[in-house]
Amino acid sequence: MQHAEAVEITDPVVSFVSDAHQALTDLGLRNKMVSLPAPAKRGRSIDFAIDPDDLVDLFSRPDATLRIGEDPLRIASGSQRTPADLRRAIVNLIADAETIASEQGIETRRLAIGAIAWKDAENAIRTAPLFTMPVTVTSDLVIAPAGPLEPNETFPLFATPFGCTVGIDPTKPPFRARSVKAHTVEPVKAGGIAILGYDPRVNLNLYAGKSAAMHRALNLSARPYLTEVGALKILAGGVSAPSRIRPETLNLHLVHADLSQDEAITAARAGESFVLQGPPGTGKSQTIVNIVANLLNDEAGSCLSREDSCPGNHRRPLAEKRREPASSCPAH
Repeated sequence: MQHAEAVEITDPVVSFVSDAHQALTDLGLRNKMVSLPAPAKRGRSIDFAIDPDDLVDLFSRPDATLRIGEDPLRIASGSQRTPADLRRAIVNLIADAETIASEQGIETRRLAIGAIAWKDAENAIRTAPLFTMPVTVTSDLVIAPAGPLEPNETFPLFATPFGCTVGIDPTKPPFRARSVKAHTVEPVKAGGIAILGYDPRVNLNLYAGKSAAMHRALNLSARPYLTEVGALKILAGGVSAPSRIRPETLNLHLVHADLSQDEAITAARAGESFVLQGPPGTGKSQTIVNIVANLLNDEAGSCLSREDSCPGNHRRPLAEKRREPASSCPAH
């Protein structure tokens, strides 16, 4: 007699969203929101010899500006460099930030203010930003706040699977903002990390902490309807539902569009879900311009997402970047 085997059927869309959700916290140590680079005397990463609480207080004043390298924003000993090297580092930081902003639409010039010290399985001590603050920086070394102080949402997400509950209170100064519920008995045990405490570090660099917001956006427990979103079904290998919209007018071409680009415009106007992809120089941006123009003309709505923002592009598998961490916050 044959015995039937129970086979678990998994919805590919649910699997895709779950994998994307997990990928956003599967971060390598190169992610500065998890592990800041060590102080260096070269490059665009610059540490300052100022107390984080004092810096927050200074930047809370109206029209606050400071000059990098002068009191009270002196360069820390680990980042000391010649005036020429300092100016070169700032110019490079500005140029790199502008490139990222033009290509990905995100502003990355930030100060890390205060840090959480933690230890990995190899007993390497690392630091993660406690807060970051967007700043403007000029080539003549003037720095000013460009937004509010923001708690690091990425590190708590990183620490949670290891049994560490890290809280950051944005209403408190950096020295008193951290709360940790974790086993911190050393030596570090396999499958966990050790949270060591507060590090009064201030660092200027390029930061991108948007993965935490994307992680929340892809939380199926909070948004179960995500599995019905057409674009996600397409990315998971599904098929878009037949279009029900039949536009009566011809497609507008604000910029030139070839046949395949025009097909994308037609699909968008028909309410279909699809992924627009192709190598550089194939007209993706021009197609998006035409799609937006046509939808505005049709008085229709749409959801467009740049390929730079796709969850898969943020995947940095931890195991591929280093050996599995082992420490005193046990993994579940």
